[in-house]
Amino acid sequence: MKLRQAAYNRPPAARALLTVALTTHTLVGMCSQRVAKPTAPASLTVVAESTGVNSYTLHRLCRSGKVRYEIGCRGWLVRPRDVEQYVDPRRASMPITIGLTLQGGAPKGNHDSGSGWLFQALRDDGTQTTVHIWFSHELIGLLQTDSRDVEEIVQSAAANCLADALLVEEDLPDGFELLYGVPDRAFVTRAAGTDS
Repeated sequence: MKLRQAAYNRPPAARALLTVALTTHTLVGMCSQRVAKPTAPASLTVVAESTGVNSYTLHRLCRSGKVRYEIGCRGWLVRPRDVEQYVDPRRASMPITIGLTLQGGAPKGNHDSGSGWLFQALRDDGTQTTVHIWFSHELIGLLQTDSRDVEEIVQSAAANCLADALLVEEDLPDGFELLYGVPDRAFVTRAAGTDS
């Protein structure tokens, strides 16, 4: 918020320089590809893509106070450095593999506008729980338009999707649900290792 107020209190030439500073990028590696990483506060979508975190997960991190954010004229802004300072230690402390076994289709329940898959997950303490991963019908349609096997993507992406969700959650509650829609297309394909 202070950055935004400071920009409006400056003369127009200084505001233009600040705008240029906000759009300055450096390159970082993410999920075996190069992505432009903003160096100044940027939208949740931009920072999520550059850090490899799902944008909804980033939204939940901000809302819970785990990552600082500012409110800009077009939504929430976060500093990539703040996201990395929270996310990197958590990723480093996560198990190398997350035990997930596909059990089949998830029961419909409250999600009539998509398809779900039921996974058996192994918690840190050795107990098992269920995880439901849901894709909206629109996301499924887009993936099929790209000639992708949706079930294969779900199976390949499941562990990375769950690891992303565990950036916010401390533990896996029974019946944990992950919901993905059209805006999550790039994240899901990167998580599956099929981003092209």
